Amino acid sequence: MLIFMPTLIDTPHPLLSTRQPSDFHRNFKTYERAQKAPYSLAKVIREMVKQPARVTGFEMEVDQELRSLSHDNECVGTMIPVQMLSRRDLTAAGFPAVQTSVGEEVAPFLRYKSVTGRLGATLLNDLAGGPWNLPRATATGGATWQGEIANAPTANALFDAVTLTSTRISANTVVSKQLLDQSQVDIEAFVINELTNAIATEIDRVVLNGSGVAPQPLGILNLPVNSAGNYNYASRSPNVTFGGPASWASVLKFEDTLDNGAQVHNLDGTYGWAASGDVRLKWMQAAKVATYPEFLWEQVGDDPIFGRVAGRRAISTSQMPAGTVIFGRWSDAIIGTWIGGEILVNPYLRAIQAEVVITLNLFVAVAFRYSSAFVSSSDSASQ
Repeated sequence: MLIFMPTLIDTPHPLLSTRQPSDFHRNFKTYERAQKAPYSLAKVIREMVKQPARVTGFEMEVDQELRSLSHDNECVGTMIPVQMLSRRDLTAAGFPAVQTSVGEEVAPFLRYKSVTGRLGATLLNDLAGGPWNLPRATATGGATWQGEIANAPTANALFDAVTLTSTRISANTVVSKQLLDQSQVDIEAFVINELTNAIATEIDRVVLNGSGVAPQPLGILNLPVNSAGNYNYASRSPNVTFGGPASWASVLKFEDTLDNGAQVHNLDGTYGWAASGDVRLKWMQAAKVATYPEFLWEQVGDDPIFGRVAGRRAISTSQMPAGTVIFGRWSDAIIGTWIGGEILVNPYLRAIQAEVVITLNLFVAVAFRYSSAFVSSSDSASQ
């Protein structure tokens, strides 16, 4: 049973029964509303700097509940809600007095910090335990036309599974002790931005180009590739080779390749392009038709990395090798994050400079529902 206390306390007490992540989020919102101040990452950091390090009050209760869900027996820091990485509106008017939330349900930080998130990758948040197996259909029973009383042939659908296995990703930032003594807004905003930018950038890189050498996940550009005319689900669709200057006909080969593998028939709004910066620059100069001022890559809005190619969303990134472009159904890229992140605070490593090292550990998985939903080219801007 939830206990409401007029002040923060320093000893454990039971919250509502927590057996799964949805219970945690319900408890977190309910109990936070009862506090005079909401959950504070800055408070956690300040208390971990002191000796002996001891997190107290509401933040301590959250740590204990997350430990019960994560089953991470090796956690030596403090567990924090992953939603803390995106839930605060740190620029809202009046923030120094009251922290305001963006909303009850907050988009994960990967959605707006990473290229693959913005292209529509499937984000599975708050996983616990595992590994997780996601069923995948490899064949369907099909359908046939029959007479009124004729026997319909039976055919069984076939399934295998995509496995999500957690891997630890770690990010560090350095904060001066003077900043720790400043307002909560300064430290909260700085730490969240530094750590989430680092983690989102690295997750982006491995989704696009991860080596697959343990513990690093395997990325799209290093997936096995089907030979021409083949579309095994576990391999990327056959490559597109330009073999000459970028042209409208070459760009159309990408969608045609997926169409031949029955990929583009599942239209879910996440088809799009990820390209290296030199591809974007080359395609912005290449006209679809020589006599008409319309180009392969058309810029959208004021941000130069965003565009449209063949009517689909396109984003350029320095995370890909020069001359490389990927077209695909991005919802088939799956990024799983486990509930709770571990914060470690080290006041000794850079003590001579009066600085504190803050480390965030998250458990993340990257997998692909159908690898054949992606097609790539490595010579898209080399001509």
